[in-house]
Amino acid sequence: MASTMSTPTEKDGQPKTGDDMNEDWSLWRKNQTFPLFDLPPELWIRVCRFAVIRPTPTVLTAKLPARVFRAKVRQPPITRTCTTIRKETLSQFYAAPFVYDDRSQHEAWELVSWLKVLRAETRSNLLDLVIESNQDDRIEYFDELLGSFELQLEHTGTRESKGRTTEVFNVVPEEEEGEEKEESEEEQGDDDDDDDDDDDDME
Repeated sequence: MASTMSTPTEKDGQPKTGDDMNEDWSLWRKNQTFPLFDLPPELWIRVCRFAVIRPTPTVLTAKLPARVFRAKVRQPPITRTCTTIRKETLSQFYAAPFVYDDRSQHEAWELVSWLKVLRAETRSNLLDLVIESNQDDRIEYFDELLGSFELQLEHTGTRESKGRTTEVFNVVPEEEEGEEKEESEEEQGDDDDDDDDDDDDME
């Protein structure tokens, strides 16, 4: 049955003004609230995820005004409504990469500020951050900067654009010393196996 309650701008068919409008506004909005969790779980999850999906990578640069940079990386309001919705939507928001296109010698203040406010778990497990640069000294700069967040650069290739070669890096969790040692031992083991194979061939 359709609601017969007038909107906050109507009273007896006439426009409301002053206190009349303020008095009914919150009640009207409450009656317009949609009971999201009354839907089957598979439906409300789809609705929430659709609200946060970024269909393409988000490009960031040091030259962006602070307010624009922050607006691009800010988590959608729906992810902060409750724990249940946050759990279902946050990974979708971070699914598409954020690409930091470094074309200058500017300090990456906004990038640092953003990484600081993110939880360590989000930085390590959810965030898909790519840094592109064509300057060796800048690559060293980002390596040092990311180390303070227990992150590091992982070179993934190059990209050609307008006659310029740009190095492309994924930002990944910093490896523990134990992991590095284990990988080194595995590589050494592979080398030993190869040597054994060579000896077999010679025999």
